[in-house]
Amino acid sequence: MPSFFDTNWGDVATLLGFFVTILTLERTKTAAIAAKNAAESTKSEVLRIDTIIEFSAAIEIMAEIKRLHRVKAWQIVSDRYAAVCRSLTSIQKLNPDLGTEQRSVLGGAIVQFRRMENQVDRAGVLNQLDSLDPAKLNKIVSKLEDELRIVLLSVRPAGI
Repeated sequence: MPSFFDTNWGDVATLLGFFVTILTLERTKTAAIAAKNAAESTKSEVLRIDTIIEFSAAIEIMAEIKRLHRVKAWQIVSDRYAAVCRSLTSIQKLNPDLGTEQRSVLGGAIVQFRRMENQVDRAGVLNQLDSLDPAKLNKIVSKLEDELRIVLLSVRPAGI
């Protein structure tokens, strides 16, 4: 008399194969999810690093702008205003998830630097560069620098 396994070996093997396939698919799915999460985490970290680099560049340019104001290098400072605006715009684009207050600070800084650029350019065209007040302009730049440092601290992970 044949045993159950003798007569149903093919069915048992098929059932076992199906079970192994299900386990393999589940493991593959778990691995794919882990890989996706790792890729998203890496992308997030790269964006964060790019943001910190852009902030550092903007703050360094602001320090240069203040030095240029002091020596009244008006022809050069206008280009530096544009450079800091590019850095701040990059920060906005790199970080679509910034909060309303952070976006407001960045946007306000961009507007203020554009105004200063226009003021310097207009004074140059009108031969009124002597009417520009470096101390007043530096006060504005320092205030913006302080506000941007606060935004940088909110973007930067703790410990960096």
